[in-house]
Amino acid sequence: MVSLLALASKPLYDREMLELRSENESLKLKLFWKDYNVHKLHKAMQSGNSFPADAPYCQCQTCVHFKRSVRPRKKGPLHGGASGGSAPLYDAVCKFGPWFASAARRFGLTVKKASWGMHYDSTQLMEHDSNPELEVLDLDCHLVNTDGHEWTHFTYGRRLWGATTADSPELKKLSEFFRYLQRYCLVGDEEFVGRKRRGWP
Repeated sequence: MVSLLALASKPLYDREMLELRSENESLKLKLFWKDYNVHKLHKAMQSGNSFPADAPYCQCQTCVHFKRSVRPRKKGPLHGGASGGSAPLYDAVCKFGPWFASAARRFGLTVKKASWGMHYDSTQLMEHDSNPELEVLDLDCHLVNTDGHEWTHFTYGRRLWGATTADSPELKKLSEFFRYLQRYCLVGDEEFVGRKRRGWP
């Protein structure tokens, strides 16, 4: 026969177990965002411009500035045709930004264009583990581009930061996209098959 003490303590035990599970999920989510936050995606872009087989390896001034590529070795005349020197021949138009957005969509990530100065019906969240340096936006998408087509400034939308568990299918899409951008720089030397980051010594 079940004792009265056991019956009386069961609700308390169940509540403690629920709290422990909740704390565990919260910790797993924090660890996920430590590896997949917006700053880390900026870092992944640096390899994404070079390593995937279909990467554009753009050498526009923006990609060079954000360390997605090195300065072009090919030289051209100085701006305005001035004599007596030469300047790096940058790509005139960024090829990486459109490629990045297209690649994100292939992994099931929805993309929206927005501006930091826009007024939203929904609230802006000032602090979140997914973007500890800036803010996330309450828009129904995964990635929010807040700049031009070069994707220099962006944040996460509700479909990512709104996840309540690290096992969320939406977060899995993001982690798979990360692996795609970084896949050639994460494998061992024996699997690298001679592929090295283009343009780098």
